[in-house]
Amino acid sequence: MPNWAIGTVFVQGRRENIMRFTERFIYNDEVDTKTIERGLYFKRSFVHAERAEIVAEIEKLPAEGISTFELLVSFAWCVDSCLIRVRNHNEHITLTDACKADEVLVSIYAEENDTEEIISCDSGGYVDYICNYMPKYKCPHCGNVMSLPSKSDADDFECCDCGKLGLVLLPGKDDFDCEAA
Repeated sequence: MPNWAIGTVFVQGRRENIMRFTERFIYNDEVDTKTIERGLYFKRSFVHAERAEIVAEIEKLPAEGISTFELLVSFAWCVDSCLIRVRNHNEHITLTDACKADEVLVSIYAEENDTEEIISCDSGGYVDYICNYMPKYKCPHCGNVMSLPSKSDADDFECCDCGKLGLVLLPGKDDFDCEAA
């Protein structure tokens, strides 16, 4: 059973292009991926909603111009292994190929245990990928150490042990290779 990287996917483009891109994910109502007849799809990348629900939301976007759509996705292990360094291209598509084919810009932020992935891909297929350990914070009241996403404001978080505010950033933040994990 894999760990899950939970991420927010932001897709920017014309409504019909956003629709094509979001069709590449696996949805709750698609238990058996072998029954998917819509072409190449993203490997082990699951939207926890019904497909019709997401389609209805995208159809509310303006028909003309550029829009941005947000999607919550779970990735088995990490985004890198599901969308970037994909093995078995017979039924799966990479983020690079999907962004080029669907003419969209995509940014993804995902967390899994103590790591975070920050990814962007333009409509030309250029991927910018960062994977880091999340910064560690210590509670000065009880000594508990916890990781928080780098985009977080520690002042907004309570210690998960004692419930008090005032976490202190610990020194050091190492790069992390998700593929090696």
